[in-house]
Amino acid sequence: MSKILSSLLIMGLIVLVILGLNTSSKGISSLTAEERKPVIGLQVENQQIHVLALGQEYHLSRREISQAGQGIMQDARQQGSAFVDYLKKIWTIFNVLFLK
Repeated sequence: MSKILSSLLIMGLIVLVILGLNTSSKGISSLTAEERKPVIGLQVENQQIHVLALGQEYHLSRREISQAGQGIMQDARQQGSAFVDYLKKIWTIFNVLFLK
């Protein structure tokens, strides 16, 4: 239960930091009469996701996100199996040197 609570608190803190950054960006824009984009933003329109990060705008579609997710899952599986193989090699060396 404490892990869930701490995760929620950290997520809440991150959201507050993002809101504070966006508020300060709007304040600076109004003081300098310069049109600045939000520091971090997310907008969903017609199957398109628009992400604003540090003034840069990125457009993503659901298809691109699903393809990237599949690639990430495949990479994670490969890295996981390589890690398990590495641990097995270490265990074999430890077993030979110290246990036999």
